[in-house]
Amino acid sequence: MQYDEFAVSVSRLNAYIAAMLNRDDMLSDISVTGEISNFKAHSSGHYYFSLKDDASRISCVMFRSSASKLTFFPEDGMKVVVRGRVGVYEKTGVYQIYAEDMHKSGIGALYEKYTELLEKLRTQGYFDEARKKPIPYLPRSIALVTSPTGAAVRDMITVTRRRCPITRIIVCPVSVQGEGAARQIAAMIDYINSVGLAELIITGRGGGSIEELWAFNEPVVAESIRNSRIPVISAVGHETDFTIADFTADLRAPTPSAAAELAVPDISGILDMLETDRSMMRDAVFRRIAVLKDGIAAQENKRVFSGQLRSLQDASIALDNLSEKLLDRMTARLSGQNAALNASEKLLNSLSADEVLKRGYFIARRAGEVIRDIDIKAQDEIEFEGASAISEVKVEKVRRKQS
Repeated sequence: MQYDEFAVSVSRLNAYIAAMLNRDDMLSDISVTGEISNFKAHSSGHYYFSLKDDASRISCVMFRSSASKLTFFPEDGMKVVVRGRVGVYEKTGVYQIYAEDMHKSGIGALYEKYTELLEKLRTQGYFDEARKKPIPYLPRSIALVTSPTGAAVRDMITVTRRRCPITRIIVCPVSVQGEGAARQIAAMIDYINSVGLAELIITGRGGGSIEELWAFNEPVVAESIRNSRIPVISAVGHETDFTIADFTADLRAPTPSAAAELAVPDISGILDMLETDRSMMRDAVFRRIAVLKDGIAAQENKRVFSGQLRSLQDASIALDNLSEKLLDRMTARLSGQNAALNASEKLLNSLSADEVLKRGYFIARRAGEVIRDIDIKAQDEIEFEGASAISEVKVEKVRRKQS
């Protein structure tokens, strides 16, 4: 049986569904209560967000003409009542609420928990400026406590290597959202302190909803940051996102990339400064030598020193030799420093995770965590990450080596 003659186009189907919804009196003017999530204020002035409850969510859009009339600025976690109509965006076939008005209906559960914890920790002195540690000017090593696969870690590594290639970067992989993420983050910060792994810690992740960032609002993470002997920079989400970790850390960065900018200086600027200092020292030496030579020449014209002319001439030659040696030593020292910087950069690049993988090594993970021991059992599902691919295997049999 041929169905082609009865088939309708996708656009016609979406237009029909939109017309059906528009004819429904209930959906043309409806009020819906829920919690705001994934809120975004577009440059056009329109607001895009989701409205959710414990079991479901629906997309919403509020155009600039309606958004400009609000008496408050919507934020993730707010519990609100939205009035508008339910319609279909025909281009994608997605139904959503076209919001015309909105008012607060209390604060969402997560946001309420956040504000309560924020006030509790503030009264306990977690955020006091007096307890915050200074960030080292030129750290020799930085530990990145974040997801090893997200964009945030790539941004931090790229910026750090560009600004200061001699700084060692140590990626300390953890989960940054979901069950157990907060405990992983806290445990990693504690471990770095226990072994003195780095001179500076950066912990964070890219942007997301309040639920996705929640691991950095947990008290266990705040406790580890507060107790850390090593300075901590918090870099969670976007510039408008604030977490408990941000307030507790020694320094808050608006984004992961900004954290790397704040963590290390631009070494090219340091080299320029050294070159300027070298030029100033050289000019000072030449000026001093010129003054001494003028003094010697003046003394040569005095009859009382005519018998000492030879010794003065010898002194002038000695001064010339000394100035040449001083300049040679300064030049050699700066050249040696530049060579050491270049060598350190090459060594660090060769030890990066990408380069190690290219040499034939693999990273083994089980349940998203890196395997660091031999506790592997039959039926374990293991993921091997190589230089260009990720393989998933299932262990059929484990055979122990004979002693």
